[in-house]
Order: sequence, then structure tokens, then C-alpha cells
Amino acid sequence: MLKRKIVTAILTFIISTIIIASLSPVELLLNDSHNVTGTYFQDIMFISVYVGGGILLFGLPVSILIELITQKPKEARFALSFPLHILFGIIPVFVLGFLVIFSLLVSIVFLLIDELIRYGRVNQLNWSDCNKVVRSFTTTLENRTRQKP
Repeated sequence: MLKRKIVTAILTFIISTIIIASLSPVELLLNDSHNVTGTYFQDIMFISVYVGGGILLFGLPVSILIELITQKPKEARFALSFPLHILFGIIPVFVLGFLVIFSLLVSIVFLLIDELIRYGRVNQLNWSDCNKVVRSFTTTLENRTRQKP
């Protein structure tokens, strides 16, 4: 379970960071309070710090807790897991304010990726898959930064 959750967290980190950076530039997130104008790559780096920290410190432990809670009712596991992920995605509203939309997005992406891995090929999951994804992601970012003047 822990191995699957770590791979899910890494994939969620990559996908969520790209989605959030694509949906809203950093200037909009900071309400123009800082004079921050950067490239897409800089936006991704800035957002990845917060998304990575949120997933590592909040999302991963909460998802493991939800998995432990929903182990017994096998038939209703997803019916319990989905609302719990949504609930814990909304809880940071007290800290994040309107940015809770992104927290909710990340929690849904985490749940979907975890379910895909669980019912996909759980027994064949290995670290080389994770390494391939990370290499592909970094290669794509390097290529994008080389293309821009």
C-alpha cells in the first residue's frame, strides 16, 4: 500500500502542478501583490513547492488514513473513500481561503490516480515506472525552456 501511495503522490504532484500552472499564472495567485512575472517554467517551479509540500505533509498521510478506514467495507470502499477525499480536500479552506479550489483539485486527482493504479496493475508496480515518469517530466521541462528565447 505504501509503495502505491508514494507513486500516486509523485504522479499527482506532476499532474497537479502542470494543471494549476496552466490554469492560473502566479501573478493571479498572488493578486499582483508581488512584482512576479516569469516564464511558464518559473511558474511551475513556484507552484511545485506548495503543491509538493501539501501532498507530502497533508495529502499522503490523509490518504493512508482513509485507506486504513475504508479497508473493512470492501463493497462500499469507494463510496466511503470519495467523500472523505473531498472532505479533506476542503478542510484547508481555513488556511488557504479561495485557494481551496486547488486543494480540492489535487485531492480528486490523487484519488483518481490511486484508483487507476489500484485496479490497473497493482501487482506489477515497480520503481522503474516512477523513474520513467520523472525523467519524462524533467526532459519535457528542459525542452520547453530551451525553446523559449
